[in-house]
Amino acid sequence: MGIDIHLVLQVKKEDKWITIGNPMLYRNRELFYFLCGVDNLGQFDDSEIMPKSKPRGFPEDFEINKDGNHPFVISHNDFDNNDFSLSKFVHMGDHDASWLNLSEFTLNDIFSYNSISNLVGEFVKAGFNLEDVRMVFNFDS
Repeated sequence: MGIDIHLVLQVKKEDKWITIGNPMLYRNRELFYFLCGVDNLGQFDDSEIMPKSKPRGFPEDFEINKDGNHPFVISHNDFDNNDFSLSKFVHMGDHDASWLNLSEFTLNDIFSYNSISNLVGEFVKAGFNLEDVRMVFNFDS
């Protein structure tokens, strides 16, 4: 049986966390264990891979409805400078909710996991303070 991750990225603007997207991360048991110790097969332990944290739950300021969905709005500007918005819900899974600021990743973490490297790299290139960017995630099996 596999584990899937449900993830959103948020940036802090004026002391409020804004969801900016929900990238797709493919099943990667080692990465999921690394993020918060999730391993439904007993394949890993802390002597092999030290999780960044144990599951922390959702952040107190994270919006999630009774159905386990996180609402957010995607705003775009098209080629004709017309602004438009799209409301979206992301199902957030059903176990081991947690979150990490991108600043919590070390250089070793970044070089060990391509998906982490890609995320951190994009935000660094865009000039973000990594304290102001967080991943909020949950899993389902």
